[in-house]
Amino acid sequence: MIIAFLLTGGALAMLAWIVFNLAVYALPFFAGVSAASLAYAHGSGLVGAGLVGFAAGALVLALGRTTIAAVRSPTVRILILGVYAAPAAIAGFAVTKHIIAWTTPSEVWQTVFALAGGAVTAAVAYVRLTVVAPPDGPGMARDRDVVAPAFTVSSKG
Repeated sequence: MIIAFLLTGGALAMLAWIVFNLAVYALPFFAGVSAASLAYAHGSGLVGAGLVGFAAGALVLALGRTTIAAVRSPTVRILILGVYAAPAAIAGFAVTKHIIAWTTPSEVWQTVFALAGGAVTAAVAYVRLTVVAPPDGPGMARDRDVVAPAFTVSSKG
């Protein structure tokens, strides 16, 4: 019985992790699903619709990241980040509200926890959209890792 409770708790934790990771990418996911639905409705077939949806979602995500990296105006950056973070906040709010409703009977506390979940999801979406990986990959030397030699050997002889 205890093992069943532990497995159920672990399964719920994994489900929540998956749902919140998807909520962070709510706008690209929605764009991909919309494009796939439109492509399927126009006769592209299931595989073609899936490819169109994947391409549309990836394009929306890449467009957002590229635009954030290229634009230097703080006002425009905030507006673009708001466009990406708002759907994530709504999705995070909804998911938290539904999950917390299983354990908390008070509507007020459900709303409080759901607001916190929406805010955290929006913050994670903001960070994931703005953080850019370093240009050098793992195992490559960085400037701070390169040690200059203490002396040089002359080849004149």
